[in-house]
Amino acid sequence: MMTATRLDATAIKDQARGKWRGILTDLGTTLPATAKQHGPCPTCGGTDRFRFDDQDGNGTWFCNQCMPQAGDGFTLVQNVRGCDFPHALQLVADALGCQPSHGDKLRKIGAEYNYADTNGGLLFQVVRFIPKDFRQRRPDGHGGWIWNLTGIEPVLYRLPEAHKADLVLIVEGEKDVETAYRLGFPDGWGATCNPMGAGKWRESYSDALQGKHVVILPDADEPGEKHAVQVAQSLQGKAATVLRLTLPDGVKDLSVWAVDRTQADFHDLLSQAAPWNGGQTQRGLDAVRVCIENATSQATAPPEAPTTASRAIFRRMTDVQAKPIRWLWPGRIAQGKVSIIAGNPGLGKSQVTVGMAATVSTGGLWPVGGERCEVGNVIILSAEDDPSDTIRPRLEAAGADLSRVYILDAVLDGPLVAGSETPRAFNLKTDIDQLGSMLKEIGGAALVIIDPITAYLGTTDSHKNAEIRALLSPLAELAGQYGAAVVAVSHFNKNANTEALMRVTGSLAFVAAARAAYVVARDPEHEARRLLLPLKNNLGNDQTGLAFTVESAQVESSIGMIETSRVVWESSVVTVTADEAMKPQDHDDERDDLDDAKDFLCGLLGDGPVPSKQIRGDAEGAGHAWRTIQRAKKVLGIVAVKKGMKEGWFWQLDTPLRPEDRHEPTKNAVPDGWQPSYSSGGLGGLRGDDMVPVEGGGLDPSPQIAATSETPGDKNLYADDLMEVIDLDT
Repeated sequence: MMTATRLDATAIKDQARGKWRGILTDLGTTLPATAKQHGPCPTCGGTDRFRFDDQDGNGTWFCNQCMPQAGDGFTLVQNVRGCDFPHALQLVADALGCQPSHGDKLRKIGAEYNYADTNGGLLFQVVRFIPKDFRQRRPDGHGGWIWNLTGIEPVLYRLPEAHKADLVLIVEGEKDVETAYRLGFPDGWGATCNPMGAGKWRESYSDALQGKHVVILPDADEPGEKHAVQVAQSLQGKAATVLRLTLPDGVKDLSVWAVDRTQADFHDLLSQAAPWNGGQTQRGLDAVRVCIENATSQATAPPEAPTTASRAIFRRMTDVQAKPIRWLWPGRIAQGKVSIIAGNPGLGKSQVTVGMAATVSTGGLWPVGGERCEVGNVIILSAEDDPSDTIRPRLEAAGADLSRVYILDAVLDGPLVAGSETPRAFNLKTDIDQLGSMLKEIGGAALVIIDPITAYLGTTDSHKNAEIRALLSPLAELAGQYGAAVVAVSHFNKNANTEALMRVTGSLAFVAAARAAYVVARDPEHEARRLLLPLKNNLGNDQTGLAFTVESAQVESSIGMIETSRVVWESSVVTVTADEAMKPQDHDDERDDLDDAKDFLCGLLGDGPVPSKQIRGDAEGAGHAWRTIQRAKKVLGIVAVKKGMKEGWFWQLDTPLRPEDRHEPTKNAVPDGWQPSYSSGGLGGLRGDDMVPVEGGGLDPSPQIAATSETPGDKNLYADDLMEVIDLDT
């Protein structure tokens, strides 16, 4: 353990001021919800002997039993962890993302590079500081770090990827490895480097590349050249072939070369690999060249025109490589999958996702379990919160690394007209490729937040199962391709008298397509307390929920302090279920099923007639009873028509809906001018002289004619009445 100077301790205290609640929570310490509230002491227990008042932002506390009975945040860390001050200082520095230096400065972590075994298990981490410096650390097994590699056998960076590749590019540092993956390799390629820089290559690294075709790309300086020679000599007799790649004159390394370069440029660079002096036989060189040329041509060649209409794609299960689930938030949110968080407005859904973004961007600790998250980039699509006055202040209050968080503002359609750029709202139905391009360009994205998902559906009807499944399937494929966890935020419908699973707005397909779904609900017994509870989880076994409060916070800006908020998690799980927490507490929370069915039909029929069979399927998928749908149909004056003798029955609104009645209103993701327009469709009722087939058979005058019958004793059978009695088609 490194002992920091007194000046280092002063700098860390300055950094920690005003952040103690978050620091202590990250270190697994449970605190009362407010400064005035008493609770169990995290050191000696009890029920109400402890108070955390955090005076002047110094983490101050009081306990009437502990010795000492009061102190600051560092003292509390020492008491809870049973450690000395240098150890407590180290823990706080880790939580802040800082590390005391041997000099007089406090160093900020700029990047973290995870080194794993061939199965992906974390062994150690190389940390890059600002100002530039590198150190290594290993997990301590309790969510913290030990700043040495005692007992750890160093391995190559990105070893799992290098292990699977046929051709491996060796560069000098982790940054260049990440640059290579960001540029995009041809199939069969990978990149790696050794830890601790030039001149530190080990024979064990060459053993790990046994039988591989290796291309060495040295840095353009004397240490880089010496390192490349060392690596090439070590690989003799182990690698299948060894080639050399040289950057243009004046370019120091791959990251410098990559500025403004494309994937095609990168592939062209790879194809220029040449023999290493005194290297392999010509036969081996030719084999590598063929691999490079084939991989490059396959990556850049246009797709061939299909020669058949369709064919089945299948594999024998023995050819499927088994792999474990990779977790972003262990047991709760999986990488490469779509998850949903739903809840009523104002309960903290967006704050929860902002907290997740902060954890991912800084490699922080997840609530309760205390597992450390791997550092990654975050993409946010937000239609309801302004990035400047809401999202950024919340991210800062949560301690996020803003350089790793990206906002997707809009999509530009080309070509440009008269030099102007016309942005429009992002649309999941038409713009999934643009999201893929963004994921590829920024690289290393671990989390994509879509808040709320219903604002990005375009013309897709949120109540139609088939349309929602068709929309979410490409999103799930994109998540799997880039290994990013997609967390979609959704609202609740107004039907409080159904099970929690049915409360998510729109089609049940939203929840069905997601691999995990959670609700944010108010704790029925504590007004200020919020609960994050599982609705379903197809991949994990998390049967417990989490509790949190949303507290006010202030962040600095160029124009003064900004008021914002952040999530504060409790340190223990809760066992209440979503159905229990969301059970209506009084009549004001209830929503009549008929009203909900009316909203469903208005949204479904707003753009024109819909087959009655489809309506029944979508209604059942959305959790509506068919009898209630029929009642709503009658109340709304919906008519059933038959377009032809061979076609089925269609339902349509008798009176066109006003635009504001068609869908539930949502805030625009971008200015109104960018929103897609909706066609009015074929709306309208029957004309007075129309004769139409009555659903179930026969002909009948329209309701308007039947209503004017002058024969009181000869009651006409109205179309609406008959549809309540005979409904053969549905």
